[in-house]
Amino acid sequence: MTKTSLSADALGPVFARLSEANARFAARYPGQHAYRQPVHTVYGGAHLFKADAARKLGDVAARALDLYAPDFAAFARETGRTVRFIEFMPLDAGEAWERSRVVPGEEILARIHSVWPLEPASDRGIDAAPADRYRFVDGRGEIGMITSVTRAFCGSCNRLRLTADGAIRNCLFANNEASVRDLLRSGADDADVARLIRETVWAKRAGHGINDPAFLRPARSMSMIGG
Repeated sequence: MTKTSLSADALGPVFARLSEANARFAARYPGQHAYRQPVHTVYGGAHLFKADAARKLGDVAARALDLYAPDFAAFARETGRTVRFIEFMPLDAGEAWERSRVVPGEEILARIHSVWPLEPASDRGIDAAPADRYRFVDGRGEIGMITSVTRAFCGSCNRLRLTADGAIRNCLFANNEASVRDLLRSGADDADVARLIRETVWAKRAGHGINDPAFLRPARSMSMIGG
């Protein structure tokens, strides 16, 4: 295994409780060192983050969790881990997504930049990766920003997803998918699979349509799609 990724957005309640504990400690013992920051407490001792493999930590920046953006940035600076901030997308299993809960990537960048100045480290014109990368001006690491809602990058997206049950999706927000599993079970050969993949790529839409009034969220949540 050369890469590991952890998603932080499910741990909002944990961060909230740790922050409350910090506040109580500071009020009771002024001037004394409180607990470690929530991000370090939750992830600092994780076995995966002690491994030699390249590591990424993803944080979906929904309202309330955005308060911890500087903490995540500090984690990246102090550990050398790669932190990616992801705008809240309508892919949650609880279907609680609302535009009012989306924290624009520009807002997160501004919040971090006010503490530690940032500068661009990637060029969308030559790098099709979903994340726009930013390095800290003082050289202590970098972060990434995935602005899939407020500044979509569909025009340069080169990603396909293969789900755990063998379906190919050409967009996270697609409502159609092609089953490689069923094709293989029917006796298809490699050429048939290659043809299906090409057809799926050519059927990729020009955009995900989140900002379209007629947008229909996909039936599968992110946890069911895999990502």
